[in-house]
Amino acid sequence: MIDTTILTKKIKDKAQEFGFLEAAIANIIIGEDTQANFTAWLKQQFHGDMDYLARNQQLRFQPQLLHNNTLSIICVKIPYLTQPTKNHLKRLDNKQHAYISNYALGRDYHKVVKQRLKLFAQWLQEEISDLNHDFDYRVFTDSAPILEVELAKNCGLGWRGKNTLLLHKNHGSAFFLGEIFTNLPLKHDTATTNHCGSCTKCLTACPTNAFNAPYVLDARKCISYLTIENKQSIPVEFRKQIGNRIYGCDDCQLVC
Repeated sequence: MIDTTILTKKIKDKAQEFGFLEAAIANIIIGEDTQANFTAWLKQQFHGDMDYLARNQQLRFQPQLLHNNTLSIICVKIPYLTQPTKNHLKRLDNKQHAYISNYALGRDYHKVVKQRLKLFAQWLQEEISDLNHDFDYRVFTDSAPILEVELAKNCGLGWRGKNTLLLHKNHGSAFFLGEIFTNLPLKHDTATTNHCGSCTKCLTACPTNAFNAPYVLDARKCISYLTIENKQSIPVEFRKQIGNRIYGCDDCQLVC
């Protein structure tokens, strides 16, 4: 018999040993408001040429379909900002050097995060080995049609900022998200409060005015989209604003 409260606490306490900032447990329910907002965003074509975002809607809204018998989702954050913000602002101000987004300066995060998630899951499997539970899991990180920010928000790892990213009072937004889908009946966490208040720094800092409103990003104007996802020539009206950014943009995060 699994004591869900004790096991959930062990999972959270152990998370930092695997390099995660923290872990929390999300349920598998995506709210109707989130579904409606995402559908409306797609209808306005704000996703640009990222056609994959318009596919597999059933999987996005019913994450348990990605892995049979999923009862809980262990969500984690892993940091990637290894230097003070001022150092990255200096890089951005140096027009003689090309600017690459912070998250892309290290190893491929898909591999790094997945490897740590698998090790975390293996520890968990050993932890419950004597409980006679048929443990089953699958790990993800930006590798499937999952509303990762929504899941992380729902279990209190942060709140969705006006720049659409997950924010945390102590950790900012410079972290990757990862998930372990599992059949363990863990104790689910709840959402935290939004602390953005009246601040609009992230919106006004955007060089191409890609935010049509708080929490609404038009990816077609976003420098990250234009320099990474976009396969066409960059529109003339955005070239000056892009400056020395050749892969991604961190402006709305660096000012936060």
